[in-house]
Amino acid sequence: GVRVDERDAGTLTFTAISSRFARAGADGVELDETGAGGVTFDVYGSTFEANGPLNPDDLDDGIDVDEVDDGDVVGSIRASSFLANHDEGIDTNEDGAGSIDVDLVSIKVLDTVDGDGIAFEEHGSGGVTIELRASTSTGNTGDGFEIAEDGDGSAHSQIIGSNLSGNDNGIDVEELDQGDAI
Repeated sequence: GVRVDERDAGTLTFTAISSRFARAGADGVELDETGAGGVTFDVYGSTFEANGPLNPDDLDDGIDVDEVDDGDVVGSIRASSFLANHDEGIDTNEDGAGSIDVDLVSIKVLDTVDGDGIAFEEHGSGGVTIELRASTSTGNTGDGFEIAEDGDGSAHSQIIGSNLSGNDNGIDVEELDQGDAI
């Protein structure tokens, strides 16, 4: 697929419009930011399909966003599909001082082979704010929608007019340290 690494001070910015990321052995799109700075992404009208089967011991995702040092993850995914990816359809992790703030509108996440449909994890000081609107996450082998926040911060999610049925679990929002799960 596509891999973008930003390893110094600065922001990683990614935009995909009317694009298709299909049948990559690893992630369809992988965005890694490991220096001081954040990740900003905007995905519109795109498809991520059947990505991630290369290593059976470490399957990969439709889109995988990792921010390891100081900085935020800010993004939006609109009118896009994540179909039969081998691990998560959408996998976002923030491991430093920073937050995750993502809007998901009119997306479909269907039939992950061995993972959650939509997953967000925040492991440092900062919170998670996710809005899921008019979307579907079904037929996934893990959770349809998951947030795990285990640093200083809160997990905020708002789900409006969405279908999260037919997954191993529908919704899993966890606050594992100081903060609230709302």
